[in-house]
Amino acid sequence: MPLPTPTGDIVLKSVLVATDFSDASQKAQRHALAIAAEIARVVKANSSRWAKEKWNLRFALQTGYGAFSVSESNVAAVSKYIATQREHHRNHTFRDEYLAFLRKNKIEFDERYIWT
Repeated sequence: MPLPTPTGDIVLKSVLVATDFSDASQKAQRHALAIAAEIARVVKANSSRWAKEKWNLRFALQTGYGAFSVSESNVAAVSKYIATQREHHRNHTFRDEYLAFLRKNKIEFDERYIWT
């Protein structure tokens, strides 16, 4: 269910409970990933079309996307972060913050492939 935030962004709320690594759980996880990929595809396509129509220019978003889940207990904090993101990024670059997020959550990455 889409939840509008004060900035007009949309937080997509979805619940997936996986208690084991059974075949059913793995299928549910693959389904959730497919949904995230479809959401990214639709948002990027519509955003690109909107920018092209609004400003009559050649425009395309970069390939790839990042999708992260948020636990129910952190929804309010994440919503506040989204609402104040413009102000926040005056002092912290997206690049630095994204790399810190990956490191904090022990997500393996190769920086050569993140920004291409």
